[in-house]
Amino acid sequence: MNTRICTLALLLPLAACSATGPGDASFRAQRPFISSETHTVPDQVIAVEAGGAVAARSTQEFPLAVRYGLGPRSEFYLQTTPYSRVEGTIPDGEGWGDSFVGVRHRLRDADMLSPAYGFQVATKLPTGSFEDGLSSGEMDWFGALMAQQTYYGFETTGFYQLGLLGQSPGPDTEFEHTWAAQTRYNTGSPVTPFAEAAFVWQPDQDLEELTFMGGASFQLDHLTAVDLAIRVGLADAEDFQVLFGISRALGQLFFPEQGG
Repeated sequence: MNTRICTLALLLPLAACSATGPGDASFRAQRPFISSETHTVPDQVIAVEAGGAVAARSTQEFPLAVRYGLGPRSEFYLQTTPYSRVEGTIPDGEGWGDSFVGVRHRLRDADMLSPAYGFQVATKLPTGSFEDGLSSGEMDWFGALMAQQTYYGFETTGFYQLGLLGQSPGPDTEFEHTWAAQTRYNTGSPVTPFAEAAFVWQPDQDLEELTFMGGASFQLDHLTAVDLAIRVGLADAEDFQVLFGISRALGQLFFPEQGG
């Protein structure tokens, strides 16, 4: 319990920081989706996304992501889980989870004739405890493609990701496939409903996770948004999860020099 309180005390003030600077602009949070969009944070802007996921099987996660704009169409991101708790498995465990570092790039913007295209590459770092059941104890590698277009107010994204699970590619490498489709509806108000269907398949482990999520984000201002969603799962996925979070653009990391 003390670990949980300390984690929340760390995340919420950080996500609510009000640092601003030249070039601040509206940004799109990537949470709480399994898939990713082609949107990236503006150039040199740093953003923080924090939240929680509580599942019916007493699984709890409080993920934290930091995103930094590397240009008009690129970003670097670091995602980790300062607190994770898993019950009902052997062994039960709680503590720091695994971390992901990656780069996301949008190849082109959408227009009336063609969608936006993008890709991302990421590496999982085994920062969680293998003994406590919070990590596989090995590095994993991921590459993903996404396409995004708006139809009658529905901004829809198709996503595919291939994961190489293991220390390095070789005969012992296991594969993970992720297919997902997400959509957000532009209501013309601060409230944006969203939905996602995702399927994760690990053929070597005979693992199949089919999930459906629905929820809404609430834009508090052009820099801050909160989200609330419910995810239900079939097959090997969690039966039921409640997702909540807050996302905040903190401003430019390096301010441009003022001329004259």
